Amino acid sequence: MIDLTNVKILAVDDEVDLLDIITRGFKALDFEVLKAYSGNEAWKILQTEQVDTVITDVRMEDGTGLELLEKIKKRNPNKPKVFIISGYADFSLEEIYAKGADGLFNKPFEGKTVSSAIRKSLLPLDQCWAVPQVGEKHFLFEKTIKSFDLAQTINIISFGRGGFFFPLAQDFPKEGDSCEFKFCAEDLLLTVRGHGKVRWVRRQKENERQSGVGVEIKYIDPIGRGEFCNWLESKKNLLSYIPRG
Repeated sequence: MIDLTNVKILAVDDEVDLLDIITRGFKALDFEVLKAYSGNEAWKILQTEQVDTVITDVRMEDGTGLELLEKIKKRNPNKPKVFIISGYADFSLEEIYAKGADGLFNKPFEGKTVSSAIRKSLLPLDQCWAVPQVGEKHFLFEKTIKSFDLAQTINIISFGRGGFFFPLAQDFPKEGDSCEFKFCAEDLLLTVRGHGKVRWVRRQKENERQSGVGVEIKYIDPIGRGEFCNWLESKKNLLSYIPRG
């Protein structure tokens, strides 16, 4: 298991003053921090340095954050973790999570919030999803399936490394809504219950993709958590954090 007291971050931003502030902030939170001023410079650093997490801006001239994200996840979907930080809203959350980003924060961001997300992302899944989330859950996504593998193959439900796509035709939630889910896999005699947060909503069919929602998993009940985590971790090549369906 990774030592969460000795986490190395690569921070990437082409705004020099802002990158210096970000670097000092994460060092104050007890991270070891490297820095790069573009996506291409960051990629060069990653050829020789082992880091746990990359935190990158989106808009940069010499290699964008999305280009860097794609390179990292193509090499290894699971590490390093990649968090996107941006002050712009001209990109799709659906695309960001589908390309494999482990999280997204808007500028200006709260350092302790990002720090908590980084440390949580580095935990094994059965620990990452072990803490119940407080507050009312407004939606329930429920489905009985033959198997998780079959559901994945025919897009009944599409699972990613950190969430799932659930098809919906009406009664859509809003981005940011809390939700519950209950999936029964008949082949394993397994019921997986938990809750999560709606990260994006597709209200109509687009390019042969069904309408539906992308949900980040936040918690899974102890009964079923281990079996589901084992199944998910056996899928070594899952690139998307939340798939597009």
